[in-house]
Amino acid sequence: MKTQTGKTFKLAIAAAALLTPMLAGAQPHKIWRSAHGGEPAAATPASSQYRFVTIDAPGASGTGPTGVNNPGHVSGWYFDTFFGDAGNTHGFLWQNGAFQTVDYPGALVTLLGPVSDSGLIMGEYGTETIQHAATYNTHDATWTNLPDIPGYPMNFGQGINNSGVGSGEACTGNIFVSSNCVGWTWDRGAYSFFTDPEGDPTQGGTSPEAINNAGQLVGYFLDASGVPHGFLKNGDSFTTIDPPGASFTLAYGINDRGDIVGFYFDPTGTSHGFVRGSDGQFTTFDVPGASGTALFGIDDRGDLAGGYRDQAGNLHGLVAFKK
Repeated sequence: MKTQTGKTFKLAIAAAALLTPMLAGAQPHKIWRSAHGGEPAAATPASSQYRFVTIDAPGASGTGPTGVNNPGHVSGWYFDTFFGDAGNTHGFLWQNGAFQTVDYPGALVTLLGPVSDSGLIMGEYGTETIQHAATYNTHDATWTNLPDIPGYPMNFGQGINNSGVGSGEACTGNIFVSSNCVGWTWDRGAYSFFTDPEGDPTQGGTSPEAINNAGQLVGYFLDASGVPHGFLKNGDSFTTIDPPGASFTLAYGINDRGDIVGFYFDPTGTSHGFVRGSDGQFTTFDVPGASGTALFGIDDRGDLAGGYRDQAGNLHGLVAFKK
C-alpha cells in the first residue's frame, strides 16, 4: 500500500499501522536518533498479565475496536472490504461474545468511538467525502446529530465522557487523507476549538481521539515535517507523548486514572502498542505472535482494546482483559 507523509489518514490509519510502515518518507532512523536517544520502552509480559479475546466482525476484512468501558462493552468499526475498495464501513458493539452492528441509517460509512460508562458514544457517519459527527445512545439506540462546522467537510466525532462532553476534529480533504484538522470539544450544545501549539495545519493539524471524565484529552498532531506525535491536553496545557525509540506516535485512549494508550512505529517500521502510566512511564504492548499491534482504548481497570496483524497478514480486533 502506498503511503505518504504530511497527511492524517483518518479511516486508513489503524489498518495502515498494522499493514505497512506509515509515513514512509519521514526518515524514521534519523528521527529516532536525533529526537529520542536511549533504548525503546520495555515490553510487558502480556501473555502473563492479560486474557486475550479476538474480535472479528462476520465477513469483515478488518475490525478495529476503539475502546472498552468499565462494564466491559467494546465499540469500534469494521470494513466490509479493505479500505479503498468497494464496500461499506460499519460501527459495532460487543460484550461477552455478543456482536452487534450499529449503522447510522442510510450511511455508507459509520464509525464509532469509545463507549462511555454511561452508554454514550461519539462517532461519525456519511460518505468518503463528507462526514457528520453524531452521538449514539446505546440504551435506546438513538442518534443525535451535532452541527456541521462550516468550511470543514469532514466532521469526525471521536470521544465522549460520562457527562456528555465530547471531542473530535474538523478537517478538509476526505476520509482517507485529511488535513487542516482543528480539534474541538462539545459541551452543553456548543463547540470549543483548539490546536496543539506544535501542530502544523498544512501537514495535518491536530486530532483529539478520546476524553476522560476529568476532561483530559489525548490524540496526535503532525509537526512541520509531517511527523505525528501523541499529545495530552490537560486544561490549557499540552504534553507531547513519544515513547523512547519511536519514529512516530499516535495516542488514542485515556482512562480516568490518566493512563494513556496508543501505538508507535519503531525504526524498522513495525507498529507496537504502548501504555503510558499516569507517572509518565511507558510500557510497550505486543500481542504474542502478532506481526503488528495497535492500542486504541483503556478502561479504569487497565483492560485494553486494539487490533493486531497475524503472521498471514490478517487484521483482527482485540480486547486484553487484565487478569
